[in-house]
Amino acid sequence: MAIQLAWILLVYGLAAAVVRLLYIRHATELLTGHQKRPDQRRIHYILITSNHELWVEWVIRVLTVYSYLLGRHLRISVIDDQSEDHTVRILERLGRRGGFELAVISSPLSVEPSTMEAEAGEARAVLDLRTMKPTDKIPFVR
Repeated sequence: MAIQLAWILLVYGLAAAVVRLLYIRHATELLTGHQKRPDQRRIHYILITSNHELWVEWVIRVLTVYSYLLGRHLRISVIDDQSEDHTVRILERLGRRGGFELAVISSPLSVEPSTMEAEAGEARAVLDLRTMKPTDKIPFVR
């Protein structure tokens, strides 16, 4: 019983110390005006989809978390190649939730992703979900 109580007190003490250190760091940033600003560059993913309702939401959420961890803005352009399922509806719902820019083009694939203009300071990658499997690794850009 004494060992369990010692562990509880140790964990509580460590948690209190971490909270106190974070508070001191935040107060120092406010006083000095030095805040670490996130990298303002943008990450742009171009997704090519066709009947991918089962895993397009998962891909979008993974990209959102990745950009959040890097502290960068996320821009996603989706070229939907004549989906007959709810892929476009799922993308529109995710776009309304916010947190990133989303553009959906629903038409037969006539736009070549490499011809899309890249903005200055923008890292870009093309993900063709038609050729990828759900178990493939997503190529992240920095």
